[in-house]
Amino acid sequence: ERAPGRGCPRVLGAPAGAQEILIGHVAGYTGPAMKDSTEMGAGAKVLVASINAKGGVLGRKLRIVTADDHFKPEETAQLIASMSGKVSALLPTTGSANLGLVLKNGVFEKITLPLVGTIPSNESFRTPLRKNIFHFRAGDQDQRAKLVVHLTNVGVKDIAVLARNNPSGAEGAVIVQEALQKRGLKLVVHATYDVGAKDGWAPQAKLMNEKKPGAIILLGTPQGIADVTKALKTGGVPSLLYAVSYADFQLIK
Repeated sequence: ERAPGRGCPRVLGAPAGAQEILIGHVAGYTGPAMKDSTEMGAGAKVLVASINAKGGVLGRKLRIVTADDHFKPEETAQLIASMSGKVSALLPTTGSANLGLVLKNGVFEKITLPLVGTIPSNESFRTPLRKNIFHFRAGDQDQRAKLVVHLTNVGVKDIAVLARNNPSGAEGAVIVQEALQKRGLKLVVHATYDVGAKDGWAPQAKLMNEKKPGAIILLGTPQGIADVTKALKTGGVPSLLYAVSYADFQLIK
């Protein structure tokens, strides 16, 4: 939603009084991260309702203020900045490019709002330590390195990466490669895909059928991982498929 006569989006759900503690959620409620954003917001509202039913926090009720950034990084940065002075904290954003632009623009250096959690959680979002960003789960680096530990411990050493063709995908592939190098191993295949590919990722499926890795680590958005998984299985690729925690099997249709 956009403010009348202006070029930037406005926050949905205006704050309603100083007695409430407001928590902001800027995320892609429409677009490719819609399912992730909606489920995250719904879960937060369930928790808030439970806390409010018990009297709130120090007698004050909590309320979620949502803002749809349409999965567009420029809108994410604008909306987070617009939350300053209106909410007490922020729920996780969605999209590596989105949070990446927020950090590039120095938004968190100009406001004092804490962002509680990041999804995805690129290592570049965690190191060096970022002002006002608080992580509550393992980052992508730890998760991907753990996948390599698990696979090699059970004897799977011929590992491939199929990553979205963007900076986050490139960063993730390096993490997997470094984890393999510590064990004297190399990636057997490093392939990329574009989310808008019109060929249904047939070339990637063909490549994996030719190389026959024991396992493929998939990198990308939940929807991208789901679409590529379907393409690989439809293409007859027998490899084990692995992804990090925000992958969603329910998206595979």
